[in-house]
Amino acid sequence: MEEMEYDVRVGEHLLTVEHSYPDFSLTMEAFRCEADTRTFRMKEHSASLWVEPSHLEELPWCEADKPIARQMALYGKRNTDEE
Repeated sequence: MEEMEYDVRVGEHLLTVEHSYPDFSLTMEAFRCEADTRTFRMKEHSASLWVEPSHLEELPWCEADKPIARQMALYGKRNTDEE
């Protein structure tokens, strides 16, 4: 993974985000992933926080990350409703 070392199993594709910032454009593919542990090593950030999917949209995301956070929150709600 780009911003952390974390062993995961990659699952279904959630969405593709295309976003343009003033000085560059990017395309990100987001996938649902599963891990056996919550232990990982951050490579880009100085802090991390585990939150329930329903609280993801409350965090200060970069513009390109907001659609992913929204989709993950909906995915989490859908799975909670099914249980």
